[in-house]
Parts: sequence; C-alpha cells; structure tokens
Amino acid sequence: MNPNLEQTRWADRYRLALRKYLSPGSGARLATATKLGRQAVDLRLDTMDVARIHTEALSTLSAKEAPSLPPGPVAARSNRFFAETLVPIETTHRAARDTEIEVLQTEKLLHRRQREADHAAQQLDRSISQRRGASEALKRSDRRHKQLLAESRRLQQQLQAQLHQMLDVHEGRNKKISERLHEEMAQILVALQIRLAVMNSVALDNMDILKKEVAATRSLVKQSTRVLRQLNDECGTPKTN
Repeated sequence: MNPNLEQTRWADRYRLALRKYLSPGSGARLATATKLGRQAVDLRLDTMDVARIHTEALSTLSAKEAPSLPPGPVAARSNRFFAETLVPIETTHRAARDTEIEVLQTEKLLHRRQREADHAAQQLDRSISQRRGASEALKRSDRRHKQLLAESRRLQQQLQAQLHQMLDVHEGRNKKISERLHEEMAQILVALQIRLAVMNSVALDNMDILKKEVAATRSLVKQSTRVLRQLNDECGTPKTN
C-alpha cells in the first residue's frame, strides 16, 4: 500500500469532515475529528503534517462552499476541530517520548550496573591472583625450609661419621690424642645440636635466620675437618675427606 496515497485520501476525508463541521445545521460533532486523529496516528502523520492539511483545507473552501457563519465563529470552530484532531497525535507522541525517556534511563542503569559488575569481576580476579600468589610463595618457602633442615641434618651426620672414624683409628694407640679429639669434636657436636634445634624452631617466615644458621653449621663442619686433619698429621694416619 502506497503511504502517500493513503495520506492523500486522509487529507480529502479531513477536508470533507471540516466543511461539514463548519456548515450551519449539519449536526456534525467533534467525534469525527477524534477519529481522524487516530487515523493520522496510524498513517504516522505528525502535528506539522496535520497543520498543513488543515490550512490547505481552509484555503480550498470556495465562496460558494464557505459557510454563512461570521468569520470569527468560523475560525473558532475550525480551530476547535483542528485541536480535537491533534489530541490522539499529541497523546501518542507524548507516550512515545515518555517511553523513550524510560528506555534511555533503563539503558543508563544497565550500563552502570554492567560497569559495576565488571569492576567487581576485576577485583575478584585480582583477589584470586593474590591468594594464588601467596599460596605459591608459602609452598616455595616451605620447600626451602625443608631443604635447609635436611642439609643441616646431613652435615651433622657427616661430622658424626668422621668422628667415629677417627675414634676407631686412634682407639688403643694414643689415649691422650683420643681424649683431645673426643673433647674438641664433642664441643663441635654440641654446637651443631644447638644450631639444629634453633633451625627446627624457626618459623617459615624467618628464612634469613634459617639461612644464617645453616651457614654457621657449615662453618662448624669445616672447623671439624681442620681438627681432624691436624690430628691425622700428628698421628701420621691417613687423612680423611
């Protein structure tokens, strides 16, 4: 269906209805204008379109067809007819504007809620990453702690083995050297026992202290090795590694 043709037909109906409404004694009512207004809404005619058609309808009324009413009443009645025709159009446009405003407000609200949801999701991701990082750091610290303790125990066992070896070598040969060896090595072993006890009590978050204790333990092992080598030289026995 051609929209222009339908609008032209509506303009013809409007002109006829207006002429009838302005004719004296016709009995025409404003209900016709209201009906024409609803039809104009269906045809997507706006206020300016209807105003143009109304002006053209008034200008086409010939002197013969013009009503015998005075100019003042004619203008008033035609304006009343025109205003009544606009009622459905203005009502529809006002509802459309209100709906558009509500849609815009809803869209703004949705956008704000989306931004808030995105921000919350980002915060959650950062929190999860931080928790994961802290968990991994704790695991690494725990592994390092266990490694240092294991190394300390290995050094202690190594020193004890060297002591037992030297005692076996010198047993029955030189009591004085054996006693001297036993005294010096016993002191070193006591120091190692203290170091190991300290390391066992150090918390995971005191890695610096634990590293210092391991370094001190290594120093004691080196000291014991020097003592063993010195005694080996004095006794003329094979050196131990």
